[in-house]
Amino acid sequence: MTDADIKAEALKAVRTILEIERQIRSLKAALNSWVYGLTKASILRTGSLSYAEEATKENAKIWITNILRWRTKKNDPCEVVMDYISSLDKMLLMKQSDFEVSCKGKNILINIKGGCIYEDSCKWLLAEHSQLLCPRGVIFTAAIDVGCGENYKVRVIERRIGEKPGEKCIVELFPA
Repeated sequence: MTDADIKAEALKAVRTILEIERQIRSLKAALNSWVYGLTKASILRTGSLSYAEEATKENAKIWITNILRWRTKKNDPCEVVMDYISSLDKMLLMKQSDFEVSCKGKNILINIKGGCIYEDSCKWLLAEHSQLLCPRGVIFTAAIDVGCGENYKVRVIERRIGEKPGEKCIVELFPA
């Protein structure tokens, strides 16, 4: 392989990486717009986050079962969440180190420490002093439903978006 061939291959690799990064930014923008719009519509139509939570959970269950084809042998909701995070870490879809999971009886506290793909929509909603639904938390409730058949809901305990680097939010998952 000549120097020209090596340079051509390197340039091709760089272009591929840039295209993937562009697609990720585009997906992130679409997800944040969807979460923002769904949250605003839910509040406007129902006065609560219930519609947004239900729609997000149903979409997450479809993603988990049909796209990821994720399965678990765990029966405890807290273990299901930890298994889901570990599985997605292995798939390179999230970092296990971005989450601290603690179990308090049937309730599950999750400290979300790392980057969150939904951060922009949360910032937009917080800037408007709007109610906040954590899509990532809802996705964990969907994993519990798929994993062990229990119905859970989510509430945001602490919002630290944009406050401290490396600290985002604490959410609580609890039986519905």
